[in-house]
Amino acid sequence: MRRDWLWLLLLVAVLTAAKAPLWSLDRPLEADEIVYLTLSERLPHRYDLQGAKVLQYVSPEVYDRPLFFHPPLFSALVKLGGENMLVPWAANAATLWLVWWLGTRWLDRRGAWFATLLYAACPVAFLCGCRLWMDGLLTMWMTAAVAGTVWALEKDDDRRLIVPGFLLGLASLTKLPGLLAALPMAVVWLTSGRPIRTRQLAAVVVPVVLLLGPWLLTLYRVYHSLGLAESRIPDAELPRFPFMGLARSRPFWFYVAGLLLVAPAHFYSFWGDTRMKTATAWAWGVIVALTWFSLSNTFQLRYILPALPALCLLGGSRLSRLPSPAFGMAAVFMVYAMACGVYAGLLHRDLGDLVPVVHPTIPGLF
Repeated sequence: MRRDWLWLLLLVAVLTAAKAPLWSLDRPLEADEIVYLTLSERLPHRYDLQGAKVLQYVSPEVYDRPLFFHPPLFSALVKLGGENMLVPWAANAATLWLVWWLGTRWLDRRGAWFATLLYAACPVAFLCGCRLWMDGLLTMWMTAAVAGTVWALEKDDDRRLIVPGFLLGLASLTKLPGLLAALPMAVVWLTSGRPIRTRQLAAVVVPVVLLLGPWLLTLYRVYHSLGLAESRIPDAELPRFPFMGLARSRPFWFYVAGLLLVAPAHFYSFWGDTRMKTATAWAWGVIVALTWFSLSNTFQLRYILPALPALCLLGGSRLSRLPSPAFGMAAVFMVYAMACGVYAGLLHRDLGDLVPVVHPTIPGLF
């Protein structure tokens, strides 16, 4: 176990060195990065983009509003972290550790390490760890909520259940789809054999209500509705934003096909182990929910990040049982995936998606 910790630290150090050129924000920033940086600069006095220069790069119809439509936790942490890449980097490193920790609970040692290496080599995770996007923080909180549930149910102590409830609340306060972590949390609970009592359920639900409730009330006070503010760019504005037009026209199978394109090692993830009920429900629950949302909005490959820890655990389970010759092929796939991530991060800093990295004609296929 002590040796595993040393290898994890070495892996984080290698990933940090690969991301070092993108640590500074004195580089070309993608539009969403400018949005979050502007929001963090305006906190704590206001949480909107009205009158900001970034409106020339984004749709005023969506962003020129009295209150930004996503909860403020990510922007607040970016401000506390000094308005740099600390939050995405720390979230990526913490998620890597959480994948390893869950692997030690659900898999053997070799499977846990395969899952960890799959996540480390995935270009989607790599790029989200060196961009000022909230996807990495969302994924960290969701993974921590699932891991917290596993930890809480290891002992017969109802007070422990407050921890996964608190983490689920933080996930939803980063982005409302964070509530999707409730599905794998429920599967962990149901498969543990522990009865679900009202007091135990309250220990999970109450922290979520206390954390998310004030934000929902604020949304209601501003928009007179508990629903989300409209975040879809009007069709009339699409000629100004050709990438968004492309992202909206992608088919429902984009997330699976796009991930396999840039990281073929995830073939083992989709081949996965159906006996891992929690990871299966987690991965496909997120993919199906995000696909449903994206059909009326946009498909961007980084949106699949919250499903990646589960996919990597499924892949680790499969890889740990393959014969030795297959390990070499898996290693080649992982190296290819990491190369795509580094290439996207260092040479294509203005891309908001990973599919164009492989070949400029690929987007037309998706």
